[in-house]
Amino acid sequence: MRKNFSKEKGITLISLIISIIILIILAGIAVLFVIDGGIIDRAVSAREQTQIGSLQEKLELEKGNFMSEKGKNPTIDEYLQRLKEKGIVKDTGVYKNSDTDADVTVEDKYVFHVEEESNGNIKIEYVGEDGNITPRIAITQLSSTTNSIQVQFALKYASQ
Repeated sequence: MRKNFSKEKGITLISLIISIIILIILAGIAVLFVIDGGIIDRAVSAREQTQIGSLQEKLELEKGNFMSEKGKNPTIDEYLQRLKEKGIVKDTGVYKNSDTDADVTVEDKYVFHVEEESNGNIKIEYVGEDGNITPRIAITQLSSTTNSIQVQFALKYASQ
């Protein structure tokens, strides 16, 4: 009672080879997706954005803590001093642009622009990473006569 299985063996072998080829192609596509602008880059970017958001929240919370303790909005000088006292920023990480705004570097990497608005509120916004920030031009004085225009400006850097 011996049966001939040669046909089934041949079909099984061909199916196995086709399956292996398909698996190799799918593995190549998966590796390409992970390496080239895929999951790894997105994970690194998401981690970075989470870190920036966490630091900005830390700065906002410290402003709120000051307001609750003192019962008033802090001036920008008081706020910057408090950030230094709490160790959130270093003395070298603060660059005052004017009487109402400054750039602070947190964790020696992330730069935030801190500005005291006319209503007394302090606005905090992320600028970029230290070393990768393009200079901003701030017009400090503008005067004109009939024959000339004089503009004085200062280059503002995040940290110096």
